[in-house]
Amino acid sequence: MADERNTLEWPSIAQFHREVCYRVHRFLTVAEAAATVIQRAHRRQARDRKIDFHGGFRSTLHNWLLRSAVTTSEKLDGTNLGKLGDGTLLGRRTVIQPTATSYQRCDLSALRGYHTEPVLSELVALGGATAPRRAALYGELCCNSDLYSYRRDGRAKSWQVFGALLEFEDEPSANAYARAACAGGHICGGAGDDAPLVRVVCNSRAFGEVVERHGVPAVAAEAHDSLCTAVARWREWMVGEHGEGLVLAVNTGEGDASLFKWKISREPQPSIFKSDGLVALVAELRAGADGKVGP
Repeated sequence: MADERNTLEWPSIAQFHREVCYRVHRFLTVAEAAATVIQRAHRRQARDRKIDFHGGFRSTLHNWLLRSAVTTSEKLDGTNLGKLGDGTLLGRRTVIQPTATSYQRCDLSALRGYHTEPVLSELVALGGATAPRRAALYGELCCNSDLYSYRRDGRAKSWQVFGALLEFEDEPSANAYARAACAGGHICGGAGDDAPLVRVVCNSRAFGEVVERHGVPAVAAEAHDSLCTAVARWREWMVGEHGEGLVLAVNTGEGDASLFKWKISREPQPSIFKSDGLVALVAELRAGADGKVGP
């Protein structure tokens, strides 16, 4: 019998490096265009109406770096695995057979024994009358047990929860739940354009308290006032390569957050080092960016 496809997959997460590059490059581009506008105005010349300043204002970049609250948690090296309230296990792409005793070389007996239904019920209750049609608790199955300190820390072959997915009947219901959950101290975001009815309950201290209250292991989460303070806090850990990296949940507004993955340097991620990416940005900043990045 063919494996059933998982239709409630954990969404892909954008690279933190790439987002930083995009936002800084956008600011530098707009700064150059703004200089041209100022020069034209000084000379009483007509302004080029084709110039688009959207997303490139200095205040926009500063707010994102210095005023956006962010929660960090370790990005464990393994495979995503979800569990529905009825006990069904969801692999990265397919539903795991109910008779399966192992997955990715990991014994499933402990995972099947966790009572995730009360966790999901408590998370669902955050939305009041706005109930989802499906909900799944997601975590990392640490199948790569010999990496970092997993074996020493007792996380080898274990399942560590990092979030939940809730699927609603329509977008207004999904948005209403996200707003209610955030008002209750949680962090919520969308699952991307391919899943407009799904909301992600991101990892946070509040989320971890719910999960661990019901005896399920969760990845520890840490709150920060801004992205800059989060980067400073984790700098030595990242440079020392003590783990695969971090997941960052950045608050972008009421009932909305963005997830990013920030991997250590030896993790394969060639796309962020392309000529139009991190390398070019570092070179431009070192050169002073023609004075555009000053105070």
